[in-house]
Amino acid sequence: RAAVAASGWPAHIADRRGAVREKAADNKLCSGCGAQFSALWVHRGVCCECETERRAAQRCPFNGACSACWWCPHDSRCFVCDAWSCAECRMERGAAEVVAAAAARLGP
Repeated sequence: RAAVAASGWPAHIADRRGAVREKAADNKLCSGCGAQFSALWVHRGVCCECETERRAAQRCPFNGACSACWWCPHDSRCFVCDAWSCAECRMERGAAEVVAAAAARLGP
């Protein structure tokens, strides 16, 4: 990311980013910017650039309905959509085993 920020995208990639192709079956449409990208650049309907921008703004990149209290400021992750846990936020996700381990660790 730092190299791209400093030098820009290589020309052979820059010309294709967001290009509209009528017959490319593998193209994915970004729900954020509306541009088309190959599946490599789109995760859960959001391109990597829009995901980075939304995370920098401390917003869930995948679901606009996510509450601000579901956001981990330490790791720029959504507890719900990223299925994230954070010890500093004192928020842990998991099944019964995780709950039992947390209860044993924290004590009564």
